[in-house]
This record gives sequence, structure tokens and C-alpha cells, in this order.
Amino acid sequence: MCGRFNFSNHSKVKGIKEVGVSPNFNIAPSSAIAVLNEDLKCLKLSWGFTPTWMKQGQIINAKRETVRTKSTFKGFRKCYVPINGWYEWLKTEEGKKPYYFHSK
Repeated sequence: MCGRFNFSNHSKVKGIKEVGVSPNFNIAPSSAIAVLNEDLKCLKLSWGFTPTWMKQGQIINAKRETVRTKSTFKGFRKCYVPINGWYEWLKTEEGKKPYYFHSK
């Protein structure tokens, strides 16, 4: 699962100017991001959360297949995160190499 993504083309998201999120090519966990709630209203939130039982770190991803059944996500409502693409990393002898995935 990705740990970085890109949201640089805000032009098609209604209400994004009002929430004050700037275009960003390299969004990391805990960054301020624009999301759309179930009513498609644009909100500014922080990417990730730390459940009370978690000692350190954040949860930044959830699997679609288990998000409705795991107790970690009980009480949370879903939202949509508009993105232009995401990064996956390949370990090489020279270090990690990023690969960018996006639709045409």
C-alpha cells in the first residue's frame, strides 16, 4: 500500500479553494489533505490517525475488504480522497527507487 501520493490537479474538485489545501506532488502521512465526505462536501483533514491502543505511528491505509469488519475502524465514516497518482517503492542495491502510478 502506498505511503505517498500526488494531488496536483485541483481544478475538478468543487470547494477545494475554500478549505485551503495547496497542490502537492509528494503528500506524506500526517499532511493536510482535501477529502470529500459522504455528502461530497470538501474538507481539510490530516492523513492518518492513531487509535487509542496504538503506542506509536499512524494508520494511513485500510483494505476495502476488511474496513467494515475490523474494530479499528468502528465509529468512523468513509470519505473519498481525490488523488492524481501514488508512489510505490522498489528496493535496489542503490537504495529505494520510487515508481509513480497514475491513470492516463
